[in-house]
Amino acid sequence: MTDSRRNSFDAVRLVAALMVLITHFYGMSGRQAPLEGLWGTDEDLGGFAVLVFFGLSGYLITDSILRGANLRFYGTSRLLRIYPALLVCLIVGILAGALMTEMSLAQYLSAQVAQFFFGNVFPFFWQEERSLPGVFLSFPWQTFNGPLWTIKYELACYAVTLGVFLFPRPKRRLAFGALFVIAAGMWWVPFQSWRIPWGNAVLMFEYFNMGFFRYYLAIFMLAAVVRIIVGNVAYRWFGVFFACGVVLAFFQGLPLGDLALLGGIALAGVCLGCSSLLYFGGMYRKNVGDLSYATYLYGWPVSNLCVNTLSPHFGFWPTMMIAAVSTLTMAWVSWKLIERPMLNLKRLVPRDPPRAVSGTVVQPTTSSS
Repeated sequence: MTDSRRNSFDAVRLVAALMVLITHFYGMSGRQAPLEGLWGTDEDLGGFAVLVFFGLSGYLITDSILRGANLRFYGTSRLLRIYPALLVCLIVGILAGALMTEMSLAQYLSAQVAQFFFGNVFPFFWQEERSLPGVFLSFPWQTFNGPLWTIKYELACYAVTLGVFLFPRPKRRLAFGALFVIAAGMWWVPFQSWRIPWGNAVLMFEYFNMGFFRYYLAIFMLAAVVRIIVGNVAYRWFGVFFACGVVLAFFQGLPLGDLALLGGIALAGVCLGCSSLLYFGGMYRKNVGDLSYATYLYGWPVSNLCVNTLSPHFGFWPTMMIAAVSTLTMAWVSWKLIERPMLNLKRLVPRDPPRAVSGTVVQPTTSSS
């Protein structure tokens, strides 16, 4: 951890994205997902991977802000990270759906297609649609692109983090701590879906599941606080995991114990990312790039298509390999033609002058800040 550039974040993200792909492939094949119900949780291998994604985001974004990212740089970076690849993915999906639909083109080009696009671009103001008309109707899993639903909660975590910029730079560590306390408190609140009791009334969130939000926000902010605590002192990770273990032991079966367990899983991915164990001389980062986001975006439709067209002929494992290689190929094209050029535009946005930050761990990769 002494060289901040020799980290494994890109590799960890890719492994997490492939874990999501594998989990969905199992489900589409009618098999039980790996690690389903492990330790009494509602998660499986893919669910744990999503926790790692939120942990990595919280950790790296906090590091970027502590090193001098101003509001303009932060907002631009987040938009460039999420939207260019997402917009292209949605357009590619709509075009592919037009070729695969069982309907006529006139029937296909309906309000549902518009909702598929705009609902995923503006998920807070429009009900997102994850299916396309007449596409995958004969498949057991008819949704065209399932994982898109998590993006709105990533964006929501970014929005909450904006509150940090209300404070002067010396106070932003405390601001992150306050946000974590609020997020941990929300973890205890007894709401799980679209409704929140409010006195004698009920607050309705038509397009936003507050249960999911509090779940991912707590992981995001836990990782943010860990970035502040651990800094560049590697042995402090032992203290972090010891604290998670103590909380789990004393609060097992309670919400705080669940936060310690799931947060510990997410932080394990973050800790691995901070190390150079998967750096491999920078070969992956230099020669391939960060394929994780596009792997996440394209993995579902590619896997669903492979399961239902190729699996009967080639079997489970060869078809999974075909789906993974096909997805990674699309992800590589997305990285080279869309994501990397867009992320390079961040260089045009000025940052605040660098300021000494105790314990800066990481020089974030191009996909992280």
